[in-house]
Amino acid sequence: MHEIKENLDGWWHAFFDVQAEWCLEIAYEKQTTHIPTGGWGALDEHRESVPVPGIWHDRHPAHHGVVWYQRPVVLPEDWEEREVLLLIEQVCSLAQVYLDERLVMATREADGSFMARLGRLESQHLYSLSICVWHPDDTGGITGSVLLMRAE
Repeated sequence: MHEIKENLDGWWHAFFDVQAEWCLEIAYEKQTTHIPTGGWGALDEHRESVPVPGIWHDRHPAHHGVVWYQRPVVLPEDWEEREVLLLIEQVCSLAQVYLDERLVMATREADGSFMARLGRLESQHLYSLSICVWHPDDTGGITGSVLLMRAE
């Protein structure tokens, strides 16, 4: 049984990675780890705020390829020693989830929902949650709610 505890909808940091030459690999290799062009620091250097849920056409018409979404996450104190899950209700198109720059899960299912197991995490600890989304045109994005769930 899972209990929804925290809705992560709202403003996220985003990096529109226009130089990601590997972007087609995400469609074919499920668990290949990638990093943003310029390294993980590029997410801080080139970030802008975007709404989640939303499509990137609203901010960058004609962008296609890769967008890195990132936000900090701190778990409540009562989540200590519990399995934490991340539910993305809708992503358009393919996605990879990273926690503190470590690949947690990838999906090759285009335009759907998926759940990623983040593991047993420490409460009151600052984590960096990143979601890499690939789409062949400018209608890509995280188009559904993003929820943290605690296993009961």
